[in-house]
Amino acid sequence: MKQKIGLIIVIGLVVLLITNIVIEKIEENKAINSNLIGYEVDLSKEQIGINEGDIAPDITMTNLAGEEVKLSDYRGKNVVLNFWATWCPPCRAEMPHMQTYYDENKEKQNVEIIGFNMTFSGDSIEKVEQFVSSYKLSFPIYTTFDDNIIDQYGVLTMPSTYFIDEEGRIHSKVIGPINEDSLAFYIEYMMK
Repeated sequence: MKQKIGLIIVIGLVVLLITNIVIEKIEENKAINSNLIGYEVDLSKEQIGINEGDIAPDITMTNLAGEEVKLSDYRGKNVVLNFWATWCPPCRAEMPHMQTYYDENKEKQNVEIIGFNMTFSGDSIEKVEQFVSSYKLSFPIYTTFDDNIIDQYGVLTMPSTYFIDEEGRIHSKVIGPINEDSLAFYIEYMMK
């Protein structure tokens, strides 16, 4: 009997010892190594990029009179930045919709539609001027011979349209033609 009690006591002590060792190891694993502690991220810095919420990359555009303008010059306005070409059938199809929307909403919604022609893609300034005249476009039309701009904006197909708020932040990107209803939808979404 004394042996059984002794054996039970020894087994109990072994179990207690093992339990303490396991608990100690668990606590060690829970502890965060001071070298692995996270650090604060400065969210006040503006991220430039083409994703929703990013500040739109600033680009230099040339109007048909040869004057240079930066996209950042439009801060304080809601901007519809449309990449297009004269040889692009969907681009031609959307232009009357853009013009109608612009005429009706430029002042009401503090919106500026910017037609950014990809002149390097086979267009010439003369073709762009003829296009603008034939479609009676009154919103700003800019050109560029710098194909790096389409890389900056990730433009793979035309038309491609970015919706940029008054602070210069990208809200949406639409690939393909847009009409007045889609312009209204994306601009209202941007203004919320």
